[in-house]
Order: sequence, then C-alpha cells, then structure tokens
Amino acid sequence: VLFSTALAVFGYNQIFKEAGIGQAYPQAPSPAAPNRYLSFQARLTDSSDNPITTPTDVRFIVYNNETASGSAKLWEELRYIDPDQDGIFSVTLGTEQSIASSVFTENVNLWLGVTVEVDPEATPRQRIATVGYALNAETLQGFPPSASASADQIPVLTQEGDLVLAAASPMVYSSSGTFAIKGQALTITTDTGTNGAITIAPDGTGSLNLTGSTTTQNFIRATNANLTSGHLFSGYVGNDTATGDLLNLSSGASETEKFTVDRSGNTAIMGNLQIDGAATMSAFRLITSPAANYVLTSDASGNGTWADVSSTAGPWTLNGTDLYPDDNGYNVGIGTNDPSAKLHVAGQCVEENSLIPVLTRSDPALPAGRLVTKKIKDVQPGDQILSLNETAGKFEYQTVEKTLDMGRKEIYELTTETGKKIETTANHPYLARTLTENDNSQKNGNQGQGKSDSNIGINSPKINAAHSNFLSSLNVSSKQNVPSNKSIVNIKTSEKFLKPEKLGTINTAAYQAADKLTVNPDNVLNTAFQSLPVKDSFINANISQWTKVIYLRAGDAIATIDGFETIASIRVLPAQHVYDLQISNT
Repeated sequence: VLFSTALAVFGYNQIFKEAGIGQAYPQAPSPAAPNRYLSFQARLTDSSDNPITTPTDVRFIVYNNETASGSAKLWEELRYIDPDQDGIFSVTLGTEQSIASSVFTENVNLWLGVTVEVDPEATPRQRIATVGYALNAETLQGFPPSASASADQIPVLTQEGDLVLAAASPMVYSSSGTFAIKGQALTITTDTGTNGAITIAPDGTGSLNLTGSTTTQNFIRATNANLTSGHLFSGYVGNDTATGDLLNLSSGASETEKFTVDRSGNTAIMGNLQIDGAATMSAFRLITSPAANYVLTSDASGNGTWADVSSTAGPWTLNGTDLYPDDNGYNVGIGTNDPSAKLHVAGQCVEENSLIPVLTRSDPALPAGRLVTKKIKDVQPGDQILSLNETAGKFEYQTVEKTLDMGRKEIYELTTETGKKIETTANHPYLARTLTENDNSQKNGNQGQGKSDSNIGINSPKINAAHSNFLSSLNVSSKQNVPSNKSIVNIKTSEKFLKPEKLGTINTAAYQAADKLTVNPDNVLNTAFQSLPVKDSFINANISQWTKVIYLRAGDAIATIDGFETIASIRVLPAQHVYDLQISNT
C-alpha cells in the first residue's frame, strides 16, 4: 500500500537552485527550453501499515484525465526506489525519461498515477499542481522564443548577432512616422544561391532620394563583372504622355542643367562634346542662328565655326545652285596645279562605253597577257593598253595606274577616211598633221621616185604581228622599196606569208598616206596573242604636234595604231559619262 505524504510542486530546475547567468540566457544559436521535472515524495507501507524498507520498482504515469487511460497517458517512467527505515522515499521524475514541454503547455489539468511492482495502480490519482505563472517564464505574452522565428514566435539574435525570420515573405514595417535603419555601414544583400532580387518601391507619389556628402570618392558606383547581354543601367517610362526628361543632370551653387535626354531621345549638352572615335549620324542640323549655305570651318587651333561659304569659306561663292570663284580673274585647274586658262583640264577623257583592247594583268579569270576588249569604265589599274611613245614614235602597251571618273561631258565623234569612229572629248589631245597646198605638190613629186628605186636591192623591214578577234586588217607604212614578191611579214612562227596587193614603192612622205599591206585571212595562223611591236617608226615628230580635239578640222590627219589617218568628219554628240586613264611612262 502506497501512502503519499507529499506531492512536490512542478517547476523549472532553476526554481529549485540558484540560477546563474548561463542558465538564465541561452548561449546556443537556438535557445533550449529548461527541463521539466516532477518532485515526488511518499511513504511505502504494507497492508498492516508497516513500513517497507527494501528497494522496490515503482511506475509513474502522467495523465490528462483523472480516471481514463490509454490515449489519456502522456508520459511514463519506471524508477527503482530505496525507502528509508520508515518507508519514506523521495524521487525527481523526468530524469530518466524527459517530460516534453507540450505536456504542460497543451494540457490544463494533469494527474499522476503510481503503480508498485505488479499491484494495481494506486487510487485515486494525484492532481499535479504547478507554480503560479511558471509557464509564462518561457514565453512573452504567450509566444515562445526562436532563433529562426516564424509565425507566433519571438525572434532572438543568434550567436553571430543575426536576426533570422523563418516565415515565408516576412515584413518589418512601421505603421507611422519614418522607419530608419542605422549602422556604421549598411549592406543590403540576398542570401547566397537564391538569385533573389532587391526591390525598392515607394508607394504612390513617393520617390527614392539618395543624399551623400562624399568629396573625392564616387557617390554612386555600379559594378558587375558578370554582365554580358544585359544593361548596366536601364530605365523605362511606361506611358506616352510623359513630358519630363529621361535623364537630367545639373550642378552648380545655383542648380543649372548641364546634360539632358528628353523623352524622344534628344540630347542637350551645355558644355563641349569631345569624341575620340568616329561619329556616325543620319542627319546634322545647326540650331543656333540657322541659315542656308553655311559650312563648318576650322581655325589653326582646330576650333570649328559655322561660316557663310560665299564669304569666308574660301575663294568660292555659292549662289543658289551656282558655284563660282570669288574673283573672275582666277583660273581653275583639273589634273594640274598650274592652270593656264579659265578652265584647264589635264588628261584624256573617253566615253564610258568606248571599247579598248587591253592586255589583262589583274583579271584572275583570264590568262596573263591575253588580249581582250573592255569598256573603258571596266578597265582596272594593272591592265595594259596601247599608248603612244612619242620619243620612239611607236604605240606601246603601258600599264594603267589609275582610272578617273570625269562625270558627264560633251562628246566629239571623229570619223576617219578608213571608217574608224572615235568618240572622245574636246580636250583630248591627238598627235596631228595639218594638210596644206604644199602637201599636194610634195605628193606629186613622189610619183616618179619609185621607178628609179625599183632595182635597189635591199631587205624590206620585217613586221611582227598577231591575230586576235578584234583585228580584221593590218595596215603598215614603210620607208623602203618593196621588191616584187620579196616583202615578208612574219606572223609569229608561221611559215605562211602575207602577200602585198600592190608592188612598187611604198612612201611615207610627211603628208601622203602610204600604200597598204593587208592580211590575207587564208594565210593567217590563229594563235594566242603575245606582243604587237611595230618595228619601224612611222611618226615624224618634227612635222606633227599635239592638238586638242576642239581645234581639229576635217582633213587633218591624226596618229592611230594604223598610222596617220585623215579625218573625214567631226560632229558633236550629246553629253555622256566619260573616264580618264592615268598611264605610266606617258
């Protein structure tokens, strides 16, 4: 029989002994709740009320119901007790099996059941009385503390001094006044691995104001070593009615705008703009005192100035669509820095569709040295064309150094007595001979000279030539007599020969056309072109002079690849696009 003489009071361990600092304030990151204990004292006797002094097993069970069992049982512990000589024992329950705090926080009424050895549980069960407000010592207004607080918990600082809120999307706010966060230095960051963003969103008409007092350091600085396709700074005004600027920078003791970008992207700079690289723009407009016919000029220091082209931008006047020198006494030179006339053009101009025989040097699609015909506008530097060597009196292939687009010019068409048609410009120079009455008498005087020369045994000059698609005849002038059937024209290494149509003396008098040696197609070997040298000179520079086309007349003779040919007619054609060729060694 168990007779309970006393039931100890439930309380914290700290209640029963002096609490130190380490016990009153948790030192762990998460504060540990104090252990729950029950102090129980009783006297153990038999049925005759004799004390039991031998060690005995006793089972203690806490219930939330005075009589029920099963689901009402909340905690259980088996203890081995050793009574004194009077059968009295004392035990602290909860040292073998800890008592959960929820046993006391979630149950208003509790009872303790005691069973000795195999006897039935003693009746009645003992009511457990607690120390007044002992439970409130663990809570604040009923809320327990937590180092990672969530809903209905009190947050506490961790050992590192961090305040952790474990709830999803928590908020710390002030319902009135200004909420301030202050520290020697502040860092706003998101947790590692979260890829979280930081959003500052003032409500309504609120604004974000940054006020600093730095002197030599940058006040606002943004850095990002991982940025690839994104923007370091990006702003957006999400409406079409905004009237303010997208960017507005000002400075000065009296605040003055220095740099603005308005809603349309127009940029205003109140100081100087320095550009180290290239500036590309689709349009450029002078907004200060705009006027027509102004140009941008620079002084010796590189300072730019808007100036009227008709007065200060050089020796030219622009009047509407007319441009002319300020002084009518000036000469204008094209292709020369020493013009001798009002308009002095140095060089030759040829109509763009004129066909020219060309030795290719630059076209990779053609073998080197192949003779082709090209429009002059398609001739490239490096190609070779026939050009008169005035010193040697020969046409030779010379290299084109440069092609010049001369624009549209009036065209002169020269037609020779042989049917050649040459289209060129007024300033194109030709080596020409002007025929006079003295020429006719000279021609008659030569008629009898050939007979006396017919028996002179000399070797006639040999002329090397070649066949190509654009040559249909070869006319050669010679200074020597041509004996019967002995005048030989070599065509490369062919054993076939050209035969003259007429035997006798071939003269090259200064003002008389020579007899002709023509090619017989049946005796021509069609081979690749190699060269076209003319061995004997047919030009006497002493009786010829360079003459511009504008000064030529019908009856004058001009030098061609076939010798001097007489001009049958000259007529002026409408303006066409013309080109000039700059040729080496000429």
